[in-house]
Amino acid sequence: MLSKILVAIVLVVGVLWLMGMARRVGVARDTAARRDALSQQHRARKAQKGTEDLVRCPSCGAYHADGLSHRCEG
Repeated sequence: MLSKILVAIVLVVGVLWLMGMARRVGVARDTAARRDALSQQHRARKAQKGTEDLVRCPSCGAYHADGLSHRCEG
């Protein structure tokens, strides 16, 4: 009789532990998916902005966008 109760308790604890593990895995999967989506959005926004290479002025050493006029103050 006592052994049946102990087996039942062990089974209930095991099922609850497995349910907790499944929930944690699900939360981790959702978090990773959300992080990936935000990362893709960030990359898309960054790609939309575009970038330009800067060139250094030989006279004053200031950096400016290539092709734009630049006046040295010194």
